[in-house]
Amino acid sequence: MSGESMDSAPAQGTEVIKRAAAGKAPEEGALDAGAPPAPEDDGPRLDDLLGSESGLLGEEEHAGDALGAADLGTAADAIAAELNEDFAALLADVGGLVEFKIGDAVRGTIVSITNDAIFIDVGGKSEAYLERRELLDDKGELTHQVGDELTAQVVALEGEGLRLSRGALKAREVGQMLEDAAANRLPVEGKVVGHNAGGLEIRLGGRRAFCPRSQVDRDFSDDLESHVGRTYRFIVTRFDPTGRKLVVSRRMVQEAEAKELAAETRELLAVGAVVDGTVRKVMDFGVFVDLGGIDGLVHVSELSWSRVEHPKDVVKEGEAVRVKILKIDSGRDRISLSMKQAQAGPWEGVADKFEVGSTYKGKVTRLADFGAFVELAPGLEGLVHVSELDWKRRINHPREAVQEGQEVEVSLLELNPGRQRMSLSVKQAQGDPWKDVAEGIKVGQKLTVHVEKVEKFGIFCVIQDGVTGLLPNSHTDSPKGGQTRRNFRPGQKLEVTVIDMDRRRRKITLSQKGDGADGHAGDFKAYQKQVKAEQAAAPSAFALALMAAREKKK
Repeated sequence: MSGESMDSAPAQGTEVIKRAAAGKAPEEGALDAGAPPAPEDDGPRLDDLLGSESGLLGEEEHAGDALGAADLGTAADAIAAELNEDFAALLADVGGLVEFKIGDAVRGTIVSITNDAIFIDVGGKSEAYLERRELLDDKGELTHQVGDELTAQVVALEGEGLRLSRGALKAREVGQMLEDAAANRLPVEGKVVGHNAGGLEIRLGGRRAFCPRSQVDRDFSDDLESHVGRTYRFIVTRFDPTGRKLVVSRRMVQEAEAKELAAETRELLAVGAVVDGTVRKVMDFGVFVDLGGIDGLVHVSELSWSRVEHPKDVVKEGEAVRVKILKIDSGRDRISLSMKQAQAGPWEGVADKFEVGSTYKGKVTRLADFGAFVELAPGLEGLVHVSELDWKRRINHPREAVQEGQEVEVSLLELNPGRQRMSLSVKQAQGDPWKDVAEGIKVGQKLTVHVEKVEKFGIFCVIQDGVTGLLPNSHTDSPKGGQTRRNFRPGQKLEVTVIDMDRRRRKITLSQKGDGADGHAGDFKAYQKQVKAEQAAAPSAFALALMAAREKKK
């Protein structure tokens, strides 16, 4: 039966019923050629049947006239409507009215799954399928099972079958989504799949995009390799429906998030507060720390209680740190921070950790004309005066004995936590030679010594490392008025006798004549006078402390 004849059948049936109600025979051709022919003999008419069978009507209807033509027409229309509905349902069941074309989006139910294909019931007599690989996830596992519904797109008509594809429909959906995101500056999620000299290669829902190097981070990113494999949110800055020119920015997302977070953070910050942050950038002069959408600066001098040559020696980008807020300048939008002040000070409890008279190891941090600064603990420095560097020789400048960065052993001479000062000694940490040597020397004992230096009043001789004696001019074996500097040279070996010894003042007097009868008092007084002059020229303890303070400020 053709579609046209099917559509006209209900209408023809309606006309037949109407004419029967009016007591007329159907017109020629009113019925389909396929319908059975009407009987030739005249049978009883519809009104005769209705009139003769009182059981078909109620008493009121039977007592009155037969149904009018209008009433019967209405009944015929109702019957025709039911026929149309049944007929349409019949056509839908057999699929006679379902048509598909390439590009249509169809929804159906999975009825079968094979090794290669997924078969789908789309409501027609045509068979629909799509390739199995389109429903596999990254691990190769199926994302759907029999009975699940899904939507796909018709990509080919194969005889009475349909080939579907989810990829084509998904690509269209992704394209529309990216177009909307670009128009409304909405963030989209993407995965970094590679990089080149110019930036990152991004995968956005099956589309390839490019993120320029300048748009990877809020700061210039040197290490692009570290981003590969990570998933970020991006803003689409350039969209091309063909998918050939898709440019995105991660930096715009970061800046938008930081701006929102900054407003909340400002309300929480206060001078003196100790907060946590993340190192965002390391510079020569200090470190920028992200406090939550707002950056603060930790100057290099506030990084550690120890002396810092470069901030990179202390922290690295991305590291979590704790800082103290020193100053908030709202007008200039600047925040000054300190890492070292967020920790306990080095002088706190120092008296419990260090004891006067004990020996400790430290590192030489700075050299000054008057001595060397030695660090015993982070931020805890003491001063070794130049006179406390060596027992054996006279030191004119600390660099003659030690170098910056050198590890040394020192003895703690004095500790003043209130003034944050320590006096140290290198030579006393090595042991006092007077205790080991001078105690064994007696007056009248003969010794072999070496000339250390020649002065106007006499010759200084080294008895043993750290122990020196004076040979006055009057006790040399040179003629009176002779050239002392010619007769005695540094390093020269001499045979002498100890004629006087003062252990308290650590002074030993020597003689080449073997006794003290010649009277060396004059030469010794001249020696004492020079010593007093040198002591007067030497800086006082207060002067040393002042010099140390000035040196520390440099």
